[in-house]
Amino acid sequence: MIDLKSQKRPTNIKDVLLNVSIILLSLMVIYLLYSFINRAFINPPIETTTDNRVIQVDVLNGCGVPGVAIKFTDYLRNRGFDVLEMGNYKSFEVEETLVVDRSGKIEDAKKVASALGVDSKNIIQQVSKDSYLDCSVIIGKDYNNLKPMK
Repeated sequence: MIDLKSQKRPTNIKDVLLNVSIILLSLMVIYLLYSFINRAFINPPIETTTDNRVIQVDVLNGCGVPGVAIKFTDYLRNRGFDVLEMGNYKSFEVEETLVVDRSGKIEDAKKVASALGVDSKNIIQQVSKDSYLDCSVIIGKDYNNLKPMK
């Protein structure tokens, strides 16, 4: 007597493609679920608008580590801030990251500081009527302790 259950069925290419498709779709659903949870609960967006305008920022490297300003710029842009400029600060000896209020709207600087994990004692005001920016971020040697690096 022939046992039909023990016989191997020839592999059908349609079955293989169906299984691969199911696996790929499952991975995509897992990724989308992770993205949703991350965006909604772990790193929720910060209200980056004031008076129906986006907070404009520049990011300056004050620690001298190559690539750190790019990482901070990407992080802020992903959270809805308008990073207009990125570059080096006049010195690479900045110990703690600073958020500088340029427009006189300290609440904007507080939002940027909160997004980065910068302590409120490191928010300073240097208001300039000639500045087109709301605030500047000067990255210090403590950059590893801030949110963009975690």
